Amino acid sequence: MRIKRHNPCQFGSAAYRIVNVLLSSKKRSLALTEIAFRSKVCTPKVEQVVSALRNPYHNACIARTGLTIHRSVDGGIFVAMSKPNPQARRPLPKKVVDSMETLAQ
Repeated sequence: MRIKRHNPCQFGSAAYRIVNVLLSSKKRSLALTEIAFRSKVCTPKVEQVVSALRNPYHNACIARTGLTIHRSVDGGIFVAMSKPNPQARRPLPKKVVDSMETLAQ
């Protein structure tokens, strides 16, 4: 299932190669080993990058362009289109959020 969006990750990085494989794939979902083979990145690194791109602290670059990475029921990974969020940023640390709540009370 090819998606017509540009790759928002930094050119040459492992995330760029992984997202490029997911965007250009004809299949709905790909296994980690298949992503590793196509992107020429080792499987543990693929697992680490995919879990980071699903984490709200690291997915701001793909959220700005309207992409989300999901894990399917069979364990495969796929990219889905979502509404672009041009103001996507990392969430504030818990200490800051807690101190802001105490100041508001």
